[in-house]
Amino acid sequence: NTWWAHISEIKEQIRFSSKGIYPRTIILVAELKFIAQHFNNLKIILIGASQGAAFSNAVMRQLDECPRVYSIELGIFFAHKSRRVITERTLVIDSNGVTPDPVSHRNLKAIVRAYLIAPFRWIKYWLQGKRQRFTYCLNAPGHNYSWDYLKVQRQIRDFLNLNFGTKNNQEVTR
Repeated sequence: NTWWAHISEIKEQIRFSSKGIYPRTIILVAELKFIAQHFNNLKIILIGASQGAAFSNAVMRQLDECPRVYSIELGIFFAHKSRRVITERTLVIDSNGVTPDPVSHRNLKAIVRAYLIAPFRWIKYWLQGKRQRFTYCLNAPGHNYSWDYLKVQRQIRDFLNLNFGTKNNQEVTR
C-alpha cells in the first residue's frame, strides 16, 4: 500500500475500467473455488464498494458453478455497469437512499470536483498529523454507503436474512 504500488497498478486499473479484465480476479476465483470445494457447508460473501464492487462483480461473473458465493456490491463505478451481471446471489445497491451517487450514475462534474479537492484534504490531514490514505480524501457526496442509512441497512439485512438467516431462524439485526 505505497505510492509506488498505486502508480504501478494504474495501467491495470485503466484496463479493468475500459475492458473489465483484471488478472487478480483469476486468482481470487481460483481461491474461492478451492475453499468452496473443501468446505461443504461454508457460504462466502464478497463485499465491495465503488471499484471494489466492480472487482466483486468481475469475480462473480466467473463463479456460476459456485452457488455458495454471494456478493454485496455498493455504488459500482459507472464504467463497469455495462458489464455487470446480477444474479440471485448478488445484492446491488447504487444509491444510499439519501443522496444520488454521482460515481455510480455518471455525474462527471461531481466526480471531477471530488478528485480536484482530494489533494487539499490529504494535505490538510497531513499537516494536522493525521495520516490518511488518499482514497479516503476523495469525497463525492452520495458515494458513501454507511450502515446508518436506513435504505442501505434494510437492503443488506433483507439479503442476509433471505440467504443466510441464523441458526434459530431469527433475523439478522446487526
